[in-house]
Amino acid sequence: ARHHQAAAATRDAVKALGLELFPDEAVSSATVTAVKMPEGATDAQIRGTMLDKYFVQLAGGQDHLKGNIIRIGHMGVISYKELAITFTALGLTLKGLGLVDDAGAGVAALADHYI
Repeated sequence: ARHHQAAAATRDAVKALGLELFPDEAVSSATVTAVKMPEGATDAQIRGTMLDKYFVQLAGGQDHLKGNIIRIGHMGVISYKELAITFTALGLTLKGLGLVDDAGAGVAALADHYI
């Protein structure tokens, strides 16, 4: 149940930031969420900024998806706190790249699932 809650919260946070899920939610995993790269950004920019500036590490795509997606894990002992930190970093990174206006939209969507 915990993984499904984290998955639903993560997916809603992704969508709140205006990002697109990959693959379709109907066939998505309960342990990781993949996100398509938005126009105007590379996975290296997003992942690099999040790690260097906010100390949050996301995974990139593998094989033919390398460079095209980022992956957000929500397996094991994961809570609102870890996801809020992740989406704060992601929102601020996207805002810094000029890709979103509301950096807090993802965290607000998470809160709907946990608070």
